[in-house]
Amino acid sequence: MLRAEDFALLFGLEAAARSVLLSAMPLTMYRLWGEETIVSAFYLGVELCSLPTGLLVPWLTRRVPRGRMMVVSGGLYLSG
Repeated sequence: MLRAEDFALLFGLEAAARSVLLSAMPLTMYRLWGEETIVSAFYLGVELCSLPTGLLVPWLTRRVPRGRMMVVSGGLYLSG
């Protein structure tokens, strides 16, 4: 049985991962490539791919069983 504390922990972990992606990664990429337009174009491309994917989640959850959807989404989250 899930409790409110479990959801709070998941929310905190997700927020921590998102903060790393939005703060440390662009600086690392800029240091690696030395060009801010490349970093900006990369983030734009990723966002243009992730927006339609995020909007398709409700459609997918109607067609894929819940357990399988959780495993796939967790795997994609960890690989990202």
